[in-house]
Amino acid sequence: MRILFVIRHTGYLRHYESVIELLAQRGHDVHVGFNSLPNKAHLGKEQITKLCQKYPNVSTSEVPNRRDVWKVMLHYLRGMRDYLRYLHPRYARATKLVQRARNHFGFLTAMLFRLIPGMRTDAGQRWMQGLLHWVETTVPSSWHVDQHMLNQRPDVVLVTPLVDFGSRQLDYLKAAQSHGIHNALCVASWDNLTNKGIIQLEPEAVLVWNHDQKHEAVELHGIPADKVIVTGAQSFDKWFERQPSTTRAQFCQRHGLDPALPIILYMCSSAFIAEEEAKYACKWLDALRASGDPVVSSANVLIRPHPLNAGQWADVDVSRHPRVAIYPRGGAYVTTDDAKADYFDSIYHSDAVVGINTSALIEAGIIGRTSHTILAPEFADTQEGTLHFDYLIRDGYLKVARNLEEHCRQLRETLEAGAEGHEHVRKFVGGFIRPHGLDRPCTPIVADAIEALAQRPPLSKPPATVRALAARTLLLPVAIAGFIAEMAYRACRKVCTFITQTLTGQKRTDRMLKKAARLPAGTPLPGLAQRAERESAGAR
Repeated sequence: MRILFVIRHTGYLRHYESVIELLAQRGHDVHVGFNSLPNKAHLGKEQITKLCQKYPNVSTSEVPNRRDVWKVMLHYLRGMRDYLRYLHPRYARATKLVQRARNHFGFLTAMLFRLIPGMRTDAGQRWMQGLLHWVETTVPSSWHVDQHMLNQRPDVVLVTPLVDFGSRQLDYLKAAQSHGIHNALCVASWDNLTNKGIIQLEPEAVLVWNHDQKHEAVELHGIPADKVIVTGAQSFDKWFERQPSTTRAQFCQRHGLDPALPIILYMCSSAFIAEEEAKYACKWLDALRASGDPVVSSANVLIRPHPLNAGQWADVDVSRHPRVAIYPRGGAYVTTDDAKADYFDSIYHSDAVVGINTSALIEAGIIGRTSHTILAPEFADTQEGTLHFDYLIRDGYLKVARNLEEHCRQLRETLEAGAEGHEHVRKFVGGFIRPHGLDRPCTPIVADAIEALAQRPPLSKPPATVRALAARTLLLPVAIAGFIAEMAYRACRKVCTFITQTLTGQKRTDRMLKKAARLPAGTPLPGLAQRAERESAGAR
């Protein structure tokens, strides 16, 4: 079997590294295509390089994206569909999610939908989504994407995450369907179906973590229930059987902590969840030390910055508090073997875990630790204002405090009870991460589902009808106009940037010449002033 796995960028590889490896071990050819490479070139690069070196049947490349005349129109229409979901009453509390969508798609899109009656009702949303879906299905697949896919000759096309705003990955799903190739969406993370865009084309199958995500796929995205396959969260398999790489004494010595005292681990969140978390974490730390509780106030504290939100920790000084460490201060992507061992040890040796809203709170439960959070007013929009956060607080998995005083009391209870998780923690992990049983790894279940997909009867190619061709002809002038407008806009931006840079450069030269003129004769000139004087003399 030959598989084309289209992944947005290498940062998502960590979610499916184990699946790709198992498929390769089973003898399948897997080509991993990335839509783009992240700015941080190292993110996931080592993983894919190792896979390709270890398995000759694993290959990788950056895949082409649509670049035809339909590109601009489709981008905006897809964006409109993604934004439309945030007008629904279920997102009434999700202020920051709505604002992010509005910032992405622009003020005009937001105003357009607000002016159209009924866009906040189920009926109105169904009508508008149906209209925009008709446009999407009318537009042909991309020639460049088609050619790349046909060159790969896949039996199955997988895409992840697909639900980014205005996702370009839709073109790979569309191409697979137009050529009758089996296809599936692999849902990468626990929040993908609630706080991003929508599934705009119905895949042949949707692979989800658990029954909560199956409900989301059906109710929020309109996917038929029989197309949704519950596999469990394969990306967490690596934590279930792992053992620590250090003893508690070694771990504490490395971080300057006291092995005789309990360890409270604070796991930081992404910039979207907690942009200025360092300030809050310092306030939290002060509250712990001033709590008056002999256990909580004297406990070790280890703070792990989020790798995408670590810059704010560069100059934070916590030396006034003993037994406190910030590590790794620059954040760390949990992609290499050393990083995984270090991350696991941090949770394993802790006695309680604290966070705002992060998947680390889930990983803590897998390793058997109790997680805590505080419903801080500064993070209300990214805690209770998100749909996926409710899964953590449901059934008491996450110990929730309304203020720091209550939080300190809850920490005391956890520290006195010991580090091992309670029954409610195991119950959550069993239902949310491994719904097929705590003793069943999810990676083989995902691989089995992909193999079963390839064994299904061949798909029929959608017929080209006269109505579809006529509709495409009517839409073509709109697409051309949008394409020309986009090109004109980009050209204007380049001209404006050039003029601005030219004027700024001239002003800088004038300033340096004025400074040089005020210096005594014979004084060595700074390099820039010398250059400015030469340029000025050359002009004369």
